Amino acid sequence: SVKDVMDSEKVNRLPVLDKNGVLVGIISESDILSASPDFSSSPSIHEVAYLLSRLTVADVMSTEVMTISPNATVEEAARIMIDGEISCLPVIDDGSLVGLITRTDLFKLLLELLGARHYGVSAHFVVKDKPGIIAEITSKLASCGIDIVSIGTMRTFSDEGLVTMKVQGISCQELSDILKPMV
Repeated sequence: SVKDVMDSEKVNRLPVLDKNGVLVGIISESDILSASPDFSSSPSIHEVAYLLSRLTVADVMSTEVMTISPNATVEEAARIMIDGEISCLPVIDDGSLVGLITRTDLFKLLLELLGARHYGVSAHFVVKDKPGIIAEITSKLASCGIDIVSIGTMRTFSDEGLVTMKVQGISCQELSDILKPMV
């Protein structure tokens, strides 16, 4: 069954292709769990088993599937997934399915971007949103021999920005002492 394939492959969704290899839908665990025949007539256990055995992938799959090109950016994939409230985005190249990007893939990327798998000191601080502030911070850290594992910025609604970074070769207090005059 589809559920057996999902369990053995440790996935929560599968693309559905027609006999020509064209994507026609996606089936997820939630599609399977929510798919049930009408039991309003209180059927017997045998009737229930029979009705369930007659369900096909086509009966329960989602057919309105958003897709993306392999040349699209990760940011575009994330925007499509968030805006469309979907957890899986098939990657289509020249009409053929070449992969799937999932929320899990995006979370793994986020962990890597934040340096979460590396040891070090993490810092989160607010700076004035002005050109060159990140260059000032990274130059100062470099002059102190500090290894920057990761750095990211996010604009806030004011004239400030949030900086998150992970560094190695320094204590929390030493990092705070270096950054305090700049933030």
